[in-house]
Amino acid sequence: MRRISKKIFLVLCVIALSLLWAQIASAWTLDLLGVRWEKTQVTVLIKPAKAVSESAVSQVEVVIDEVNEVLIDLDIGLTLAESQPLKRRMKSADIVIRMKVGGGSVLGQTLLRTANPFSCELKRVDILLSGKLFGENFSHAGIGNVIRHELLHALGLGHSDNLDDLMFYAADWGYIFGEDDSISESPSQHLSQHLGTVT
Repeated sequence: MRRISKKIFLVLCVIALSLLWAQIASAWTLDLLGVRWEKTQVTVLIKPAKAVSESAVSQVEVVIDEVNEVLIDLDIGLTLAESQPLKRRMKSADIVIRMKVGGGSVLGQTLLRTANPFSCELKRVDILLSGKLFGENFSHAGIGNVIRHELLHALGLGHSDNLDDLMFYAADWGYIFGEDDSISESPSQHLSQHLGTVT
């Protein structure tokens, strides 16, 4: 009788560990970068290359407005304001978005700069937005997806380990070249969910 109960106990332990592992494997995480803006208004400057289309620039402006609306709705004490380009004073903006026409394998890149090496206070963010991936132009929706991802980095969010999430570190074809925004919820709901983690 004793051997049977040991076997049953062992089987129950294996089942319990399997269920626990399945639960852990199905959960996903979103990293926080550990930095934040210590001001209430962050200025954004768009610097397109000469050959970048006006529609691409306007798509970036739409996403900036979208992110700003979510920030206002969440009432976290931070808003985005467009900065006008001033000759030789490009450093006056907090976030500078450089748009280029070409691109290789990198869709976008965000470089965060803090007040000093030991600070968590953001002082400046540079975003580089490609226009092509391996020679193929991004779709209109693809530009929006990439700039949403990079702006969330600029606000302190890291990557997600969920393949279907906007903050996943890589993107599939539809995300960049498709005509939808590849976000199951509305972009505003998705941004609210993510920006809510920053507060």
